[in-house]
Amino acid sequence: MSKNISNDHSVSIPATWSLPKFVLGQLVVTETSPPYKRRKQGMIVGIEYFNADSLWVKEHHLDAGWHYSIQVDGNVRLYCREAVIWK
Repeated sequence: MSKNISNDHSVSIPATWSLPKFVLGQLVVTETSPPYKRRKQGMIVGIEYFNADSLWVKEHHLDAGWHYSIQVDGNVRLYCREAVIWK
């Protein structure tokens, strides 16, 4: 059995999508939802793209584009759209 020992990782992104502004493992700041708006620092642990014409976006009234999972306070994760994240 052979092992893949390469540390090179890449993802192909369709030409019709914008590029994500943030990367996995990056430390960022985001703001929690009302009524208790607070700024939280955390690390990006997940990235997902939502197409504008997808049923998920339409049914849940989401913004199209990149959405991130940010780990804050141990095991707590926040799910944020790109517009509410800062470096």
